[in-house]
Amino acid sequence: MIPNVRQQLSKTARTGRPPGRAARLYRDRLARNRRHTKGFEPVVVADARRSTRLRARRRALGGASVTDRWLPVVGYEGFYEVSSDGRVRSLKRRFRILKQAVHPRGGYRQVTLAKNGHHRTHKVHRLVLEAFVGRCPPGFVGCHNDGDTSNNRADNLRWDSPSANNFDLVRHGTHANANKTHCPAGHPYDDENTLRLRHAPKARRCRICYERQQAEHAERKRIGRRKLKAAS
Repeated sequence: MIPNVRQQLSKTARTGRPPGRAARLYRDRLARNRRHTKGFEPVVVADARRSTRLRARRRALGGASVTDRWLPVVGYEGFYEVSSDGRVRSLKRRFRILKQAVHPRGGYRQVTLAKNGHHRTHKVHRLVLEAFVGRCPPGFVGCHNDGDTSNNRADNLRWDSPSANNFDLVRHGTHANANKTHCPAGHPYDDENTLRLRHAPKARRCRICYERQQAEHAERKRIGRRKLKAAS
C-alpha cells in the first residue's frame, strides 16, 4: 500500500489535485513521527552493534570470570563445555549458559544434556571432575572439600571413597545422624547416655535403649529355657 500512497503524493504534487484519504493519513503519520523524533540524536549503527556484542558476551559468560577455563564435557564433545567454576554452556546455542536445577536429596546441582535426540540429567560436580581430573575410579564418588554441594569449582572437588565422603559429612556437620541430638525414643545423646561399642567405635548408641534391649533379650532366653524344660 505504501508505494501506491507515495505515487499518489507525487502525482498530487505534479497535478495539484488533493490527495486521497490513504495518502492524507500517510502524510499525517510522517508529520507526527517528525515531531516526536525532533531533538533526538540519531543512533549510531556501529555503537549499537558494539553494544549488542557486549551484551551477548556478558550473557555468554553468565557472570563468570574471563580467566575460567572451559573444557569439553566428556561424552558430549562438540555439544557442551564445562568451566572450572562449575558452569555448563551449549556450543550449539551460541555459548548459552545452561540453567542448573537443585536435586531434592543433597542439594547437588544438575543439568540436562541432549545428544542425538536423547536427553539425560547429570550432576555438575561429576562433569567438572571428569573434564578437569579424569574418569571416576571404580568404587569412588565425587566429594566436595568444603562440604558445600553448590560449590562446584574444580579446586573444591576430588574423587574419593564413599567412606571418606561420609567422614566429610560428619566433619562439616551435614551428616543426618551427626545432627541428631536425641535417640528415636527421645533420650538425649549426652556424655552420660552415649555408648560407644567396641566393634563400632565411631558409632554411638543410646545407653538406656541398649540396656533395655539387652534385658529384654535375656528375658526371652529365660522364657525359652523354661518352656523347653517343661516340655521335656
